[in-house]
Amino acid sequence: WLDGKATGGKWDLGGATKRPPVTDEDEIWIGSALGGSQSSSLRGAVASIALYRHTVDGIETAYEANLKLSPPKIAAAPPGRVSVEIFLADSGRKEWPGEFDQPLRTVDAGAFALFRLPPTYGEDGERREQSGVYFVRLAAQVQLPRGEHQLRMRAPGMARLTIGSNELALLGPAKIVRDAHGPLRTRPSLPYLRPRMGTYENEVTYRSDGKPAPIIIEALVGDPGGKIEVGEILLAAKFEGTDRWQLLSPRHMIPFTPDAVEAYKQRERDHQKDLNTSLRRSMISGTAEHWEKRHAHAKAYIEALPPLKIPQPVQGDHSSNPIDHFLHAKINTARARTPKADSQFLREVHPLLEEHCFRCHGEKRKGGLRLNSRPAILKGGDSGPALVPGDPAASELLTRVTSHDKEERMPPKGEPLTVEEHASLRMWIEQGAPWEDPVIAITIPGDLEERAFLRRLYLDTVGVFPTPDEVKTWLDCDDPDKGGELIDKLLADPRHADHWVSYWQDVLAENPRLVKPTLNNTGPFRFWIHEALLDNKPFDRFVTELVTFAGGTYSGGAGGFRLATQNDVPMAAKAHVIGTAFLGLELKCARCHDAPFHSLRQEDLFSVAAMLKGSALKVPSTSTVPREFFAKLGARESRIKVTLDANTPVKPAWPFSELAPTLESDPQFSSSAERLAYQLTRAENRRFARVIVNRLWKRYFGQGFVEPAGDWESNEPSHPELLDYLAREFVSNNYDLRHLSKSILSSEAYRRLPRTRPAPSSRSRFFEAPLQRRLSAEQLVDSLFAATGTPFFAEELTLDIEGWYPNKNFLNMGHPRRAWELISLSTERDRPSLTLPLAQSIVSFMEAYGWRANRAEPLTDRANDPNVLQAGMVANSLLGTWWTRLSDYSELTRVAMEAKSARELVDELYLRLLTRDPSAPERKALHALLAPGFDSRLTATDPVFQKKLFVPAVRDISWRNHLNPEANKLAVEIENMAIKGPPPTDLLTPGWRERLEDAIWSLINSPEMQFIP
Repeated sequence: WLDGKATGGKWDLGGATKRPPVTDEDEIWIGSALGGSQSSSLRGAVASIALYRHTVDGIETAYEANLKLSPPKIAAAPPGRVSVEIFLADSGRKEWPGEFDQPLRTVDAGAFALFRLPPTYGEDGERREQSGVYFVRLAAQVQLPRGEHQLRMRAPGMARLTIGSNELALLGPAKIVRDAHGPLRTRPSLPYLRPRMGTYENEVTYRSDGKPAPIIIEALVGDPGGKIEVGEILLAAKFEGTDRWQLLSPRHMIPFTPDAVEAYKQRERDHQKDLNTSLRRSMISGTAEHWEKRHAHAKAYIEALPPLKIPQPVQGDHSSNPIDHFLHAKINTARARTPKADSQFLREVHPLLEEHCFRCHGEKRKGGLRLNSRPAILKGGDSGPALVPGDPAASELLTRVTSHDKEERMPPKGEPLTVEEHASLRMWIEQGAPWEDPVIAITIPGDLEERAFLRRLYLDTVGVFPTPDEVKTWLDCDDPDKGGELIDKLLADPRHADHWVSYWQDVLAENPRLVKPTLNNTGPFRFWIHEALLDNKPFDRFVTELVTFAGGTYSGGAGGFRLATQNDVPMAAKAHVIGTAFLGLELKCARCHDAPFHSLRQEDLFSVAAMLKGSALKVPSTSTVPREFFAKLGARESRIKVTLDANTPVKPAWPFSELAPTLESDPQFSSSAERLAYQLTRAENRRFARVIVNRLWKRYFGQGFVEPAGDWESNEPSHPELLDYLAREFVSNNYDLRHLSKSILSSEAYRRLPRTRPAPSSRSRFFEAPLQRRLSAEQLVDSLFAATGTPFFAEELTLDIEGWYPNKNFLNMGHPRRAWELISLSTERDRPSLTLPLAQSIVSFMEAYGWRANRAEPLTDRANDPNVLQAGMVANSLLGTWWTRLSDYSELTRVAMEAKSARELVDELYLRLLTRDPSAPERKALHALLAPGFDSRLTATDPVFQKKLFVPAVRDISWRNHLNPEANKLAVEIENMAIKGPPPTDLLTPGWRERLEDAIWSLINSPEMQFIP
């Protein structure tokens, strides 16, 4: 009741909603109107009421702050930490919710400062969607010093601060305006942070008696139509007698400065990751019984198979690894072959095909054509058979190589074949095109030098160079088992998960966008991939969660795989990915018709798609070749066959009984998607394990047993027995990727000097050593950030800074710390005000090295051939500036300052950047560059180097104001500042510093930097 009138429950004592005007003379009665959520908001007995006189900037300001409350029980937290409870609110963002039973999640923080909500996990440890409105409570017992202090609370919407039984500060709900023409945001009065949803502040005076008291911040975050993001929930204090603000903490106050808060955020991010990992793994272990039964069945199946005979070691083979025995067996068999009599084919034709044709028409099968075996040549490609034995005039191969038409001639690049080469091909065809495999001289390379081996191992496992300390530890260790121990350590290293995410992003076509998804965009299921690899989740479980879309769509769960936006049959797109990734079946052509060069039908693809959907699926007219196409051909027969009419319903069914017998309906599966997952991963489907083994082998050796790795049809494995052995090992060891990796990395073959040329066919692949491989975009970027000790300097990856729009329209991917976390920055409408110049510099660099910003299709092998743009990016990009400039952000500045001599500095640079010692000429050249002025390089006596943290700037431009004319002007200013890069340190003399930067530049730009040893 208010002044004799009932308010109908809309007069909220928490200070959140609008209320009738009150004066000092108004009479306030508290009675039964305080039932339900109102009584909850008061938390018990009321001693007195504060009157609210006026509004300042949308914030309710108290006339008298003496509302006495009975505070809730503070949740347990480690000593010196703040408990953080997160509840799902059912009251919206403008009213305090009712009582809660259990929080969705309870974590802890080092201070009253929360910048990002932790993920929510389901019973199986999968990421759940976060939507609606959350109620967040930060609480701790804190002993403030005696005196009168200034307290400032900041929150993104409705919030309140309570100390003991006194409610001291209240913030009103955020006013959400979704308008692209809005004003540029006014910066907060305190420094640094990134307000969202308006982010309100309230400053109050509090007198402390010096005794411990419970401090509680409660806030409502999120919006039914937007994201759940806390932005900033914090409490800062300026204690009596001081002039600086500090973040309040139960143990150690934190200076409220950009650097100190950024350091706090980084510590808390790592702490939250540990909490998330612990929680996930406990949940995963809770469902272990089901998977133990599955794995026991798989082991029993493998044990029941006829045993595999592992070849005996040959003379000189000291390896105990069966992999080496299988490899040596093929090598020795090939060496024992008696060379055949010299033939025209081996002397003239095979070298010609190998030099000019195998690159595009070997394992790559460009245009559907392979020319590396006689059956493949006779089968042909998109244009039919490549030759007709005995009839040169009817042979397309000869027609193409002799053509004068530049659009038709083969090879398309370089010099055309000579007249003599034409004659050799014609003679061979006239003879019936006989084929003989050439006898190959196989030379087993020697072992890599220890440092080079270490560099290869680190790049293949954790994706970055080893540090100088890691190299020295390895060299100083004389334990004969140190190799195996190091492999175990690196495979369990969290960086191993970081390294492998990008591979599965490509293979599984993970394709989110920051702005309004377009064709075939998915949710950001990268975070589920990362966590699954981090937890070493059995790979059959990994596939099962993916195929059943476990977890949230936009929160990073496998549910994001479900999406294929603006696709007429999203599940058909997913069936294509699944077939390529896990079965080696290229189903792309089967989307609209039966595959012309495969045995796969359109019905196969749609049957799998229907299993994913859980019901019959009609073939839309947009996924069918129209009849008019065939009518135009007339009497000419088309290679394309259409056996499904538009609108034909296709039922859920497993179409690949030749891979694994079709399961009958089984009550253990609650959906056809679960049944599909089991058909894919069960031990009886021996193709699945072999495909995964082949994928890992190719990553480590540069080529697979079967090529291409995503398309096995008509492609024989180079080592069928070894492939089968590793597949059985994989299944018998619970589909453990790390166990499989260790088996491969522990082989002698992996340690050898690299081969420089890929084998043109499965018959000529011996894997006597890995193929020389180029660093991927992610390996190069991550390694140089790590080796130079410069921070990953990208902006926060979002264009919806306030968090006002739903995830389906605008994603927030946070601040990236590794290259796999980057995302397409396209805004679709080329709006300069929305550019992110720092992140874009990294994205542009990675694209030059084959990284895809848009992954609408699955891909196993990136295009990563050398190009001029790559050299330009390393030499002249903003990224190169960050890596080479000796700034206060760079660890190389410390190295330069602490080096005892120019020679020591040269050696340190080579070890840090190239993982080796310099040669004598290299050392001499760089020493001559750096020795002059070395002793006087420091600008002060005994200077102290304090490495700076990269603090991302507060973003003023977002989607809600990017059409404001001032936004473009500000964006240009920001981009110009970014292009300058970090300022050089003033701790080193400019002339000497620039010479050292030249030395660093030369090492980063060396060809050696581009390759895995």
